[in-house]
Amino acid sequence: MLNLSSTEALVTMLVLRLRQGARAVDGSGGDGGRDLFEHTAGGELLVYETKSFTSRLDQTRRKQVVRSLESAARHQPDRWDLLVPIDHNPAELWWFEGLREQFPFVREWRGRSWLDEKFAAHPDLVRYALQESGDYILQRIAEARAKRDVLLGGLTDYLERASALHARAAGLAAGAEGRLPATDRSPGRPAGPGQGTERQRVRPA
Repeated sequence: MLNLSSTEALVTMLVLRLRQGARAVDGSGGDGGRDLFEHTAGGELLVYETKSFTSRLDQTRRKQVVRSLESAARHQPDRWDLLVPIDHNPAELWWFEGLREQFPFVREWRGRSWLDEKFAAHPDLVRYALQESGDYILQRIAEARAKRDVLLGGLTDYLERASALHARAAGLAAGAEGRLPATDRSPGRPAGPGQGTERQRVRPA
């Protein structure tokens, strides 16, 4: 079962919901440059790369993205999107769009604003993530506060809140005699959103 306290796992759930043809790759043995991929009816290969970065993309993180692109390039994708819970700044956008010179299949940076919008339309995914912890306290919070508290601050706020709640729940569970069973939900997936459009590169001042 996915570790739903992970950013990448939660974003994976979202993509699987939005894109009917998307498939997740178990990265325990190395994902080969494909965290999530989709073969379209037209024969195109779309790759979605998820990263759990919550701070600016320094040189170390940029190198990680490039390594993922080098791995993905072996599969010759037609499109590659980066899904990460931060919005780019002008310098990061310039760097990201510059990647197309070496990797022409690079398309969109799907950041925090995009993710927040999608999660707001699918609050059940956030509730599911909390409930799958198997902890009573998290289940109760998921039922009563998921929409108001978790979504209000966006994905980053959710991750910080969930981390604190897991720590608290672990302490409570130490003296508990049993746990409530987690609820397994397997929601359907409607058709995905439209494809993004290219932007003209403008070097930031």
